[in-house]
Amino acid sequence: MRDRVMLVTRSASAGGLEDRTALLAKNILEQNRSVIWLVLSGDDINQIYRRIPGVRFVRLNDTVSQSILSFTLLPKLAAIIWRLKPRIVQLCGIRPMFLMSLFPFPLKTTRISSVHGSYKLMALNGKGEIIKWKLWISRVFHCFGCIQSKKVITVSNSLLHEMKQICPVLSDKKIFTIHNGVDLPQRPDQVSTMDDNVAVGNSNCRTEEQSLQRMLGVRDGTALVISAGRLSHEKNYECMIKAAKIVLSKLPEIVFAIFGDGYKRRELQSLIDSEGIGSSFILHGFIKDIAALFYQSSIFVLTSFSEGFSNVLLEAGASQVPCVVSAVGGNSEIIQDRKTGLLVEDPGNFNEFAEKIMLLLQDQKLRKEMGKNAMDFVVNEFSQKKQTQNYLRLYNELLVR
Repeated sequence: MRDRVMLVTRSASAGGLEDRTALLAKNILEQNRSVIWLVLSGDDINQIYRRIPGVRFVRLNDTVSQSILSFTLLPKLAAIIWRLKPRIVQLCGIRPMFLMSLFPFPLKTTRISSVHGSYKLMALNGKGEIIKWKLWISRVFHCFGCIQSKKVITVSNSLLHEMKQICPVLSDKKIFTIHNGVDLPQRPDQVSTMDDNVAVGNSNCRTEEQSLQRMLGVRDGTALVISAGRLSHEKNYECMIKAAKIVLSKLPEIVFAIFGDGYKRRELQSLIDSEGIGSSFILHGFIKDIAALFYQSSIFVLTSFSEGFSNVLLEAGASQVPCVVSAVGGNSEIIQDRKTGLLVEDPGNFNEFAEKIMLLLQDQKLRKEMGKNAMDFVVNEFSQKKQTQNYLRLYNELLVR
């Protein structure tokens, strides 16, 4: 029987963590191992993931709260682990990491945890304020889950440092970083300049670019300043909207767009309308073809309060799009300030975001230079191949014991 690897996530809807889990599943299958993807929530599984040949999905068709304290799941989780007896179980994120540390595993099953975001996110209330007692509980949950695991993987060095601070007992042999990787452009040397106001992009993408322009309802050649991600508090899109108002007062021909969806959509649209920039700032929703989106864009913006290691930032870099991002979490590991993009130290400083966005919009040479540097850096440091090799090396090491 082939070695079974089980990947456990809270959900299997579209998202950065889920996309990385899907890629990891494909790579494990190529090593002649079987893959089980256990989904804790009862949410629908993204059809893109469903189409991965060879992955067996096990979903808890459960309507319980999404809270980490969903202890009613424990008997079901324990039964699944003991019935399937996978050789390796990788727990992706805090909810699976904590819940599945509360019961014993079979002797031959090795537990790995992967940390994808700051423990502080669990402590935020609806206004984005940190609740002290929630912060304490989050620290306990993270530490307990890590201690119960054979190995702990963080997706950035900043998260590695944070986890060692809150759980000093973790040794260098137990906890380490495997950076996320990204699929690289098919022909990264083949670039074209579509327009003086549009960043360099892959010349094979012209059809997708035109369809994206029609989709947004903007004229050909319009410079786009974009972001992509869940419309949630930690993404701090209010800052991008306020920065956009300043930019548009000086450069009214620019169009801003955010691609993604989430619980803050209505609130963000209300802010856009109240700032009087509704005709130049588009909340588009989720888009499948992220490559087409980047290749038509002039600048990518990320205003997050907190980031683990941004997949979308890697994709922007691989597509030669210069970025203006907050210097939080793993962002400063991807962006080399003034070389591959521009960093903003204070995520709330919309004036500085506006200033740096305008700097790039008004300097085509600088945009091209930073975009090329960004692609070179991502190609060399953060390829999907490198990430896969690191994971498979870890799996092989654990399976031969």
